[in-house]
Amino acid sequence: MIVGLIANFVHLDPIKGLIYAAVFNGIISPVVLFFIVRLSGNKRIMTDYKNHPFIALCGWFITILMAISGVAAIASLFF
Repeated sequence: MIVGLIANFVHLDPIKGLIYAAVFNGIISPVVLFFIVRLSGNKRIMTDYKNHPFIALCGWFITILMAISGVAAIASLFF
């Protein structure tokens, strides 16, 4: 609430704030997904619950797709 109140007093456009938040999420999500896929595929950490190779492949595909989406979101701000 305090951040929203400050944004109101500084006269920031809420729609632009939502767009910037989405771009920030697009930047952070591939990093988080990278660590999730790495950890879930580690036999030493996950023991018997390690991901199946097909699921790991799907996870890497989604991570790459999210990274491309993040780059596209950043590019959309400039062009």
